[in-house]
Amino acid sequence: MPTASEAIALYQQSLQISESIGNIQGKAATLHCLANKWQTVKVLS
Repeated sequence: MPTASEAIALYQQSLQISESIGNIQGKAATLHCLANKWQTVKVLS
């Protein structure tokens, strides 16, 4: 299982891919996941 920082890096890669191919729904979903992950990191630290 990836760490929080690894997960964030993967979400950022996903965001770049979604943006480059014009996938608006994918971009929105990835931003949602990133926000949730950042919230988790903030709560845990």
